[in-house]
Amino acid sequence: MANFSQHHVKGLQIRLPTLPQSEPPKNEALRALLLTKTLPPVEDVLLLLSDSAKSIESDREHDALVYAITARLAINVYADALDTLLREASEAETEAEWWANVERSRANVAWYLLQTLPKRIYDAALAVLHVARTQNVTVTSLLSSQSFRLRNLLATSLFPHLDRHHTLSALSLKSPSALLAAARASTPPDIPGIITSFLTKVSKAIRAAYNLLALPFELVQQECYYKRRHLQRIRNERAYTLGYLAQQRNRLEYAINNSESTQELSNFLVIVIESVSGDQRRAEGLPPSSLLNELVKSLPIHKHGHASMLRSSSLLRPSVLTRTWPKVILLPPLLFFASRTIYNRRNSLHEIAQEVKETIEGFVNGWVIDPVNDILKTVRAGGEGDEGIIVRKEGVKADLDSLERMAVSLAEDKLGYTPAQVEVLKSKISVGDLTPVLEIYERDIRNPIKSALFGTLVRSLFVQVQKTKVDVDQALTGIDKLIKSQELTFAFVGVAPALAVVYVFGGYLGRFFTGSVLRLTGSTGDARYGGRRKREAVWLLVRRIERLLMSQHSEGSLGSTPIPSLTHGLLLLSLSQLREYAYSHLPARSGFLRDKDSDGPVDTFEHNETKNANSRTSQNDGMAIAIEEMDLFNDNGPDLREGFLEDIASLENPSLSKEEKLKVLERMWRCWGSALGWHSLGQ
Repeated sequence: MANFSQHHVKGLQIRLPTLPQSEPPKNEALRALLLTKTLPPVEDVLLLLSDSAKSIESDREHDALVYAITARLAINVYADALDTLLREASEAETEAEWWANVERSRANVAWYLLQTLPKRIYDAALAVLHVARTQNVTVTSLLSSQSFRLRNLLATSLFPHLDRHHTLSALSLKSPSALLAAARASTPPDIPGIITSFLTKVSKAIRAAYNLLALPFELVQQECYYKRRHLQRIRNERAYTLGYLAQQRNRLEYAINNSESTQELSNFLVIVIESVSGDQRRAEGLPPSSLLNELVKSLPIHKHGHASMLRSSSLLRPSVLTRTWPKVILLPPLLFFASRTIYNRRNSLHEIAQEVKETIEGFVNGWVIDPVNDILKTVRAGGEGDEGIIVRKEGVKADLDSLERMAVSLAEDKLGYTPAQVEVLKSKISVGDLTPVLEIYERDIRNPIKSALFGTLVRSLFVQVQKTKVDVDQALTGIDKLIKSQELTFAFVGVAPALAVVYVFGGYLGRFFTGSVLRLTGSTGDARYGGRRKREAVWLLVRRIERLLMSQHSEGSLGSTPIPSLTHGLLLLSLSQLREYAYSHLPARSGFLRDKDSDGPVDTFEHNETKNANSRTSQNDGMAIAIEEMDLFNDNGPDLREGFLEDIASLENPSLSKEEKLKVLERMWRCWGSALGWHSLGQ
């Protein structure tokens, strides 16, 4: 948080008064105090200034040194006030986010109710005992009275937000008996049928029982909502004051430079006091030293009041003990019962483990290793060899030779073929032409019975059967060649499902064990630039800043409209988180120009933009953001952290308009979106 105030006041320069060489230094102590790196506490410095005013004769140099020291004290107290407001706004926002996380989930609401149930019961018991002592009655008689006051007392004790939020107090007046009475109320006898009336009563009873069971969870959810809204109001109040004070920087700078009169510095300190303490005060007759003393006293009072308000309103998250007691109480018994169950069923669990082991081994060996080995064999063989997969070459040749012999024998016996005609027939059979045999079959079929008994019909039929067998063999041979040519493809297709299962299961196990290790080590996954969760948080912050500027931009008619204090304070709240992220997770190059007295970069960008803010609005419609005289980078170019911090400093600068800050945001999306993975996070 302190980085923001340091950068915000770094450009404020205090000039030393010039001392003539002929005049001996009479105010050496004041000059040494002004030149110290860190000033003592404000009370001590003010006491020293008061003593010096009494012991040293006032002159021009003395007055200038006193004013310079007072101005430096004002800068320090101003920075302290900004840090205080920023810290309080950030705390309120963090707590509001915690309550919002509880509110958005029924499981979280139930878990929070369980965590706080002992305290709620304890508070209710104390309230009942207090009422019993006050009315001088016993607790039993008080509980049996079932009075309206008792029900309301129990409701507000169990759910304290009902006592503060009057719009929700009506819920506390509904007792279980009232809910069940509403369920038992019979409907008018205008619905025909006893069954319909019975079902209506049952439905009302079920609805009443459900409402009765869900009522505590709804009240707890409303409690989280109430606390979240209250914290958001506190955050907005602190953000408004923060933005208002941050916008007074130019007034402080003017007061520092105008050392002739202390009135401007007094007016500025009055503004800070009014913003911190909320008291309306006048500056007439009060010197800056008195105002500084009062402001130093107001800051601790403001901090204590803020902390007391959060505690008294129970706006902070429950204590660590409250949040962890269910785990501490319930975890040992659960572990004991789980261990005993596992021990009693150790034999069956061993059998299950053995079956799982055998299943995994069979799957890996039969569906992964063996198919992969077959693929490797296929690759090494390279498709060589004529061995068929479906049919053998010798079997096809034997069937073709048998067909040839059967056809030749039939032709010789029936047609009386000569050796020359037999050779011609063999050549035709080799190409699948059985015309002579078919002609014999056509003649025999004219007298099928006679040909079957005394002719060659049966022989011609068997020849055709053999021909069909040869055709089937040749078709299978073609399929065999196709499979042989695509053997590697089929092998990969066969092993692909198993490899897919291994890939999915292995990826799941890898993510599971990686997540377990990261949870144990406290890491967030991808360690680049803080991990995915950090980069998601930064992406949401940048989006929130853009929404703030765009919503304010839509309300104003001109781009030069000043940013309201609330919007500016919310911007500073988000930008402070971005600055912390940059210092914590973004890499820095050692050769980059840095301030020797701090861990941050030299704020030349902010100083130059403040110096040129008045002239910028008249050039290029107020869009000229680049500063030509900047020479911040070494020969290796800018690193990620410093460029990111430059853009943050530009967005923090109160002298820039909305249009200029939107241009800075466009530059951030353009320059850092790919490096920080914002584009992939937004998809």
